[in-house]
Amino acid sequence: MSTYDLNKLNDKEFEALAAQVVISRTGRSVERFKPGKDKGVDGRFFVAGAQEAIIQAKHWERSGITLLLAALEKKEAPKVRALKPSRYLLVTSVPLSRANKQAIKALFAPHLLSEEDVIGHEDVQDFLRENPKIVEQHYKLWLASAEVLRLIYTAPIIGRSAFKMEDVLAFSRKYVATKCHAEALNRLNASGAIIIIGEPGIGKSTLAEQLVLNYAVKGYELCFVENELTEAEAVWRPNRRQIFYYDDFLGRNYLDVIGRNHDSHVINFIRRVGNDKSKRFILTSRTTIMQQGKSLSDLFRTHNIDQREYEVRITDITPVDKAKILYNHLWFGDLDEAFVEQLYVDKRYHQVIAHQNFNPRLISFITDTHKIAGIQAEQYWNYVLRTLENLRDVWHGVFEHQLDDLGRLIASLVVFHGGTISEKKLRAACERTRLSTVPSPTASEWQLRFERSFQMSVGAIITRSIDRALLDAKVGLFNPSVGDFIIHRFCADENTIESFASLLRDDDALTQLFSLRRGKLITEDCFRQVLRRLVSRFWQVPFESPDFATGLSLKVSSDDSIRDAFRVQLAGLASGFFDLADATSLPENLSPYAVYAVNEKLIAPDDERWLKFARSVIGRTGLDEDLTGCRSLSCYSTIYSR
Repeated sequence: MSTYDLNKLNDKEFEALAAQVVISRTGRSVERFKPGKDKGVDGRFFVAGAQEAIIQAKHWERSGITLLLAALEKKEAPKVRALKPSRYLLVTSVPLSRANKQAIKALFAPHLLSEEDVIGHEDVQDFLRENPKIVEQHYKLWLASAEVLRLIYTAPIIGRSAFKMEDVLAFSRKYVATKCHAEALNRLNASGAIIIIGEPGIGKSTLAEQLVLNYAVKGYELCFVENELTEAEAVWRPNRRQIFYYDDFLGRNYLDVIGRNHDSHVINFIRRVGNDKSKRFILTSRTTIMQQGKSLSDLFRTHNIDQREYEVRITDITPVDKAKILYNHLWFGDLDEAFVEQLYVDKRYHQVIAHQNFNPRLISFITDTHKIAGIQAEQYWNYVLRTLENLRDVWHGVFEHQLDDLGRLIASLVVFHGGTISEKKLRAACERTRLSTVPSPTASEWQLRFERSFQMSVGAIITRSIDRALLDAKVGLFNPSVGDFIIHRFCADENTIESFASLLRDDDALTQLFSLRRGKLITEDCFRQVLRRLVSRFWQVPFESPDFATGLSLKVSSDDSIRDAFRVQLAGLASGFFDLADATSLPENLSPYAVYAVNEKLIAPDDERWLKFARSVIGRTGLDEDLTGCRSLSCYSTIYSR
């Protein structure tokens, strides 16, 4: 027997449901009224002689019967006596016993004609079970039904997808199913794949996630793609119902993505889904990044990828939908009542709904208690206005006032690593600041400080999820606008950007640096200054971090626009590499740079230091294609002649 969680509805949604229950029981058309002080009337209908019958809805399931009876006696009964209706009906989400109904009838006599006009939780449940089409009209009610939840929780879930599904379900009660939901669902059903695009904060990911739930109920196996499409390809099963979801599939580093032939992978996977009617594929991307990606990718243009696009625009969200979004965040949030009241003063909420910068992400932000820590209730309205007016600085208060120095460093390292990083790498990067501090705190002191700052940051500005496959946790951004804010904050500070790269010291940090330059998020001058500082720090003998120095060398030497500017340093680096006494201590990926050094004549091919290195690598591996494929024939023959 199906059971429905009425707590997933806000009070206005419950009022609408109550009206449908009364219509079913009385056969009368029920008149409802706009939100506001109802004076005891949530709906009405007329009986013989144009006499008024009134309906009152009480969504007090969480409060319980004791508080409900007290409120009915003190507040509602006097209102009803003053109105003198010919008939009074009460609909409540509170479970009622026979004695409870008798007590309520006595409170409202003679206007409450019969105990049948006291409609409790059980009666509403019976009505919903008898009227499945009504359940479908209430999206959240349908989603929260015991049967649907059972189907979702028993749907096959691949790898890390279970963790993601919990987040999606938790947010669903705040979700407002606008016309975009039905349109996107129809398009996905028809074509098998859809790319949901839109500006930041418009609700692309939320829409995609709710579409995933629709398919989970139908028994589709879920796969949330987090990094590469190879994750989806690895679990593909022909003719098995599967849905794949790839959020922000181009990301900020779209140039690197396309450079790795990622566009061909996406196109091929979409075509593969199209050939298997049991599959569905959902992708999301920012509108501007998708347009830039299409301008750079011949494949995207050739295969008319825009035919798969569905754009969510702010104009698609009606004023009524905006009001519902705001109301749901207030009703289901944990914002203190004193703060909520500030939005009702002089109906200020109208300004929020009508504001030109309205988007769902901002509403989530201004109603999140974590984001307003330290703000007094009387200051809340000014905070709301400032946030709506200053989109870029939406994270300013959190970053500057809610995090300590280490917390700000943690968030910045995640951003300058590309938006995600393993927790192990993040901890190691932060540990380097301890070792550079004079006097250095002890390891145990540092551990306590890191844990405090890390926990303060999680949920406020970064996220943490467990990667069971890698036995590690992944740290990401609360949402992409965090990255926008932090990059803008440091975009002209080459000292700080260099320090972030130095602490991270891996290829992802370098990739992010070069991407920021290509995207013109930092100036060319800033980019070169950062590189010079990195060169000065890491191109030393012995190397502080050989792997990072190698990666840095390869990045610089492969970029025509900057290679000549660093030729002196590259030559010095080449010499430094091969001055190392024990070549076996060098990183494995050094050989491509060794080949570059010879070909560019940064070191002579018959230099004993180079030869010692080459023979050492080949001796360890048996064969090194980079070295043996060196285009300098004299270099190749010299390796084996001595």
